[in-house]
Parts: sequence; C-alpha cells; structure tokens
Amino acid sequence: MEKNSDHQASNVVQVDFKSKSGQASLGHDSTQLAELSQKKYDLFGTWVRLGTVCVLFDARHESVKVPPEFKMRGDLRLNFCYNFRIADFNFNATAVFGTLSFDDGEYFCSVPWSAIYGLQSLALNQGAVWFLSFPTDYDQTEVLGFSEAMCEEWAEEMPDIQEKPVTELGNVINFDFSAK
Repeated sequence: MEKNSDHQASNVVQVDFKSKSGQASLGHDSTQLAELSQKKYDLFGTWVRLGTVCVLFDARHESVKVPPEFKMRGDLRLNFCYNFRIADFNFNATAVFGTLSFDDGEYFCSVPWSAIYGLQSLALNQGAVWFLSFPTDYDQTEVLGFSEAMCEEWAEEMPDIQEKPVTELGNVINFDFSAK
C-alpha cells in the first residue's frame, strides 16, 4: 500500500489489488478485466434466456457469497435459470445472484464476473472458458478436462476458426462441466 498525495487527499490510500498472489488478474490492467467481465456478462445474458447456465468460478474470491462450506473451493459450479423461478435471481454488470437451494437450505449467492472463469449453456451444450480468470493454483485439465495449451494446439490445427466473435462456433468449445 502506498499513499499518493500528489493526486488525492492525504486520507486516501491506494492499494494495488493486482498484486494479490493467486489472483488471475496478475499482469492485466483494469480495462482488460472490465472488458473480460463484460464478455462474461453478455454471454451469460444470451445463454440464460435459453435455459440453465452452469457458472464455474473461484469461490475463494473475496466478493463471492456462497455457503461457508463451499467458500474455499476454486472450482465451484452453480446453475442459474429463469425457469427455477427464484424470486431474487438477477444479474448485472457486476455479478449474477439469487437465493439458491442447498442440502442445508436456501442461501443467497452472489458471484462477480471477475471470479467466473467458465460458463456452460445446458440448452446449447456449449461452454466458454476465460483462462485469464482461471485460478493459478488449480490444474486446468483436472477441472475442465482440457487446458489452455490444448486449446492453442487445436487452434493451430484449425486456423480458419481463429479471431471470430464468441457467438460463432469458432470460439466456443463444447465441454460438460457436470461430468467433472
């Protein structure tokens, strides 16, 4: 932490949150992270209109709200869907949230886009992964069934699908989070 009295009042402390260990945001500026969150938000919004969306995220993220027994999981999955008729289910530019049912009862959950590294549309049987958001202390292959390196190899084998928008098949990899 350091004070910057040149540009701000002396009672303001600037904290470089990008330097926190274990965070996927290392080396990425706030603009990149905001753009990434916007892409997650947009895709979730498109897919949730079609049915259930499985959200894969790091529950250890400080802004995540889940039952305490799941808070230390870096590979938690929650399903969100309008058809669940959850009264407080909603999502905005910051997070997806709602009161979900667990074995011990209902619990209000809130998952910020910055903690999310995977989405799966159960209706489309398609998924998307943001490796920049993936927890650095978890193994991609164990959690996802594939890794960023494997995706890069596939992309090299199929150069015609690179650089297409996320809505086109080229940037969507089919995988099933529920099988892991």
